[in-house]
This record gives sequence, structure tokens and C-alpha cells, in this order.
Amino acid sequence: MNLTNREIAKIEENISKKGYNGVLREVYDNMDCTIVFDDGSRPLMTNCFLYEYFLAIINYCLLHAEPTEEIVELTNLINERIQANIDFEKENPPIVYKKEKTKKKTAKTGKYTHKDMFTGETVDDTPKIKKPKSKREKVKIDINFKPIFNFGKK
Repeated sequence: MNLTNREIAKIEENISKKGYNGVLREVYDNMDCTIVFDDGSRPLMTNCFLYEYFLAIINYCLLHAEPTEEIVELTNLINERIQANIDFEKENPPIVYKKEKTKKKTAKTGKYTHKDMFTGETVDDTPKIKKPKSKREKVKIDINFKPIFNFGKK
């Protein structure tokens, strides 16, 4: 996972407040995938974005921190936690959610009619609903288009 500049700034802010040891300890405490609630749901699995984000934080901290005894100890604990997560998910595979688009339900409008008091005819007062126009414009893209860049020539 590639970290964005905003995520790196947030990690560096946490490092300045807590230090490398504090950030690694916090990540270690939060990346436990073996927790299962009573209803069978799991707050964290190895296939979710948050787990990948935790691994990216660990990599960032280990690339920039000087190896001290406490950081080496935390790294060993984190490696044990990762292995425990992998072993747990061999027995209890992660839940893969399907990416299906849900259909939007539209409300049905009723028909409103009334009798004209002068002519006696029934008049339809049902509101006419116009479909909103799409805000996106369709742009045709030429696949065979090859851009030419001449930066040095005028």
C-alpha cells in the first residue's frame, strides 16, 4: 500500500507526539484479527484496508526509526501477531463481501384527479416528474491518439 502525503503527515504527527515506540505499540494493540464478537462478526480481518494501513505504518516507522532494543522487541511482537492472525484465518477464513450495486428504490407517485365544478369532467392533477439530467458528459476518447511532446523546440 502506498501512503499519501496526508497519511504520512498524520503518521509523522503521531510519531512526534508518541515517538516510534508509542506508534508501533498502538498499531500492535489494534491489529488483532483474532477478535470475534458474539454475533460472529469480526472487527478486523487481514483482507481489509485498515490492516493494510497498519502494515504500511509499521513499514514507515521501521524505515525511519533507529533500531533500539525496544523497537526490535516491538518488531518481534508484531511479527508474532501477524503470524497469529495468519494462523487464525487459516481456520476461520476472512469474510469476502461482494461488491454489488444496490438498486435504488424510487417512491411511486399516486394519481390525483378531481371533478371540474363547471364542466363536470374529471381532471388529472398528477404531478409530472422529470428525470434529472446527468451532470457527467460523455466524452469520446480516440484510442489511437498518440500525443507528441516537443519541449525543447519552438
